[in-house]
Amino acid sequence: MPGLVNTHHHMYQSLTRVVPSVQNGELFNWLTHLYPIWQKLTPEMIHVSTQTAMAELILSGCTATSDHLYVYPNGCRLDDSIEAAATMGMHFHAGRGSMSVGQRQGGLPPDSLVEQESAILEETQRAIMTADAAPCCE
Repeated sequence: MPGLVNTHHHMYQSLTRVVPSVQNGELFNWLTHLYPIWQKLTPEMIHVSTQTAMAELILSGCTATSDHLYVYPNGCRLDDSIEAAATMGMHFHAGRGSMSVGQRQGGLPPDSLVEQESAILEETQRAIMTADAAPCCE
């Protein structure tokens, strides 16, 4: 039986979708109110939010999904979502996003949530090399 395919998700945002102050808000207002919360994300929170989002997707008939993780505070890494997804029984494509322009440079996110471009490239290369070395799970 065919399943649905979700092509764009930010699974960590599952943890903050019920924050009353941002309900029914416009995008930039929503983001600026949630960035301070997302600054406190931990690897465990990425893990739990990935499993939560995937469970919801499975219950709705989705069999394949992607995730665009683009915030990495407090030691969070793309690996946290990949490891959580491996336990869920779905086809999964992880996308490593990033933000490199913080408020001091005219960007929207707080400076504590952005990464230096050299660090982004280094971590992206590490994630690719790790994925290339991992056994296929499909």
